[in-house]
Amino acid sequence: MKRSNWAIGESVVVKPGVKDPDTGRDIGGWQGRISAILDGAQILTIRWDSLTLGSMPEAFLAWSEEEGLSWSEMNLSPEEVESAAARDTEDDVAAATAELESQTSWQRVTTSWRCCGPGMPTWRSTWSSRWPPPW
Repeated sequence: MKRSNWAIGESVVVKPGVKDPDTGRDIGGWQGRISAILDGAQILTIRWDSLTLGSMPEAFLAWSEEEGLSWSEMNLSPEEVESAAARDTEDDVAAATAELESQTSWQRVTTSWRCCGPGMPTWRSTWSSRWPPPW
């Protein structure tokens, strides 16, 4: 039976075998809290908890920044998650997010450069030339 009574702030875990909709990589076991309920509960925005954020590969963070995607949250269908006990606090999430943002802020600066000459910096780094991303 399909669950329809999700709540903002509820902790959830991604079911085994679920793939990242942007990369196709397995994200089963990632955990976070519902931060938005969209399209009449057809889409849940999951803000990752501090443990999930702390375990994300650096390559995933770099690729997400480069592609303009959020690494701190993801939209998933309700069928892809299930309720779970919280593993941390909102303060833990804020601290982990701030730490990762400080580590990835240089990527936003370097990926914003544009130029037109050979051998000059380009706005994309080597991550975007690889598919699937290397993590």
